[in-house]
Order: sequence, then structure tokens, then C-alpha cells
Amino acid sequence: DLVAAHLRRFLASATPDATPDGTRLDSHAADRARNRQVVERFFQALEAKDLTAFLDAWAEDGVQVMPFAPKDFPSRLEGKAAIRTQYG
Repeated sequence: DLVAAHLRRFLASATPDATPDGTRLDSHAADRARNRQVVERFFQALEAKDLTAFLDAWAEDGVQVMPFAPKDFPSRLEGKAAIRTQYG
């Protein structure tokens, strides 16, 4: 998952290894839970138009591909600076 790969450091302090009731998760379940958190935070930041939180989700060399971009809209953004410029 592209988003999860770039956001692991963003969520390092919130890596779940147990459920709220303290039940331990196996490594696959923990990965799924962590990936879900990454995606939820990403879309929450996007929906809230929180540019700072949104950009925190991207690696410096992140790439956003938009295959269905409208005419006169970029179909690819390369690097955090390009993403910042587009969404800023």
C-alpha cells in the first residue's frame, strides 16, 4: 500500500499492537490496524483541508498519480514540494 509505506514513520508513535481491551494482535492484524490508521488519518487531513497534516503523510520523494485528472490538471505530482504547491 503506497500510502502506508510512506506513512509508517508518521504513525510510529501510534503503532497498535493490542486492541483497546488489551488483547494482543498478531503481526498481520497489527499491520492491518496500522495501515487502516494511516489511511484514515490521511483522508481526515484531506477532508479537513489540513494542509500541514496532509503533507506530514507524504515522504519527500512521494508521488501522486491521478490517472483520471481533468484536462489542464496534472496527472502526476512528483515530490512533497510539488504536492504542497498543488494543494496549497
